[in-house]
Amino acid sequence: MIVMGKMNSSAIGEEFELRTKFVIESLLENSELKLKVEGKSEFWIVPKDSHTFHHKKYKYCYGDKTMQDFYYKDKNKDFAIRGIVPHNDFNWPPFDYFRLGHAMNVSNVYEDLLKVKCPIHIPQNTIRRFCLEKVDEMIKEKLESSTPNPKIHELLANDTLTKKEQEKLLEGITLSATDLLWLNKESQDMGYLLDVYHEEKYPDKFKEKQHPACFRKKDNGDVETVGKTDMTDGEMRAMLEQRKVVQARIYHKGSTWHCFYFTFKGLYGLECGKLGSQPHYHYLSDKNGISWDELTDRIKKCDMPSSKVHIIINKD
Repeated sequence: MIVMGKMNSSAIGEEFELRTKFVIESLLENSELKLKVEGKSEFWIVPKDSHTFHHKKYKYCYGDKTMQDFYYKDKNKDFAIRGIVPHNDFNWPPFDYFRLGHAMNVSNVYEDLLKVKCPIHIPQNTIRRFCLEKVDEMIKEKLESSTPNPKIHELLANDTLTKKEQEKLLEGITLSATDLLWLNKESQDMGYLLDVYHEEKYPDKFKEKQHPACFRKKDNGDVETVGKTDMTDGEMRAMLEQRKVVQARIYHKGSTWHCFYFTFKGLYGLECGKLGSQPHYHYLSDKNGISWDELTDRIKKCDMPSSKVHIIINKD
């Protein structure tokens, strides 16, 4: 059972919303249901053991903050750092998630260029709609000139495959950027939703240090920082190299799920073994005998179960 409701702070007031939330949670306390709040004005009553929820229709061309970016510029240095803020997203249509996220990245760069090149102010929404149209055109051309990877198609379409059959199907597989595009397109067409996790764990010995707002290690080993810090370059390099990072993409539909995950070491081909020396993803599924709760708990702890499957990623 899934029940949906609406709350409107502008018409009724935030105090009423809080009371409503408290009353509903009290009523559900000893039941098999729980309250899930979406944004500022929508709530869902869903089973406690459910991890698949209804997804909203998004009002804006880029959805409800598909991704958040950051832009750090040091006033005293002639450089800036821009990127995506690591965070978790749940129950997204997979294809839309990546096309909207890519369009956002493109529009940020394009917007910066227009500020320098164009004397006329162009509204941000106009720029974003334009970039989304161009991204959709590019994606359409890619899909029309290619076909889905048959092994990934079989993996998504056939939920009767055993763990051994899945491992055999993926043995020695290499995926291109176009294959990953098709993975998201087909999974959405088949009714899957996507959960995206980014988790990091840093060594405890650096907890008491003042971290800079942002820093990066250059190819030559030098460290660039933005903001104040009491850390040495060596400490910052050590923190980057010794941290644990897990990024997971879980495609789920009912009780069926496929988890593709990678560590930063794995993505850069720095893990042990022949396959570990190439950029790769790992793979787990509901057929591995792992519950959904255990999977998400292991992701959050950056302590993933072992996986025999290495999916080589062709970055060209």
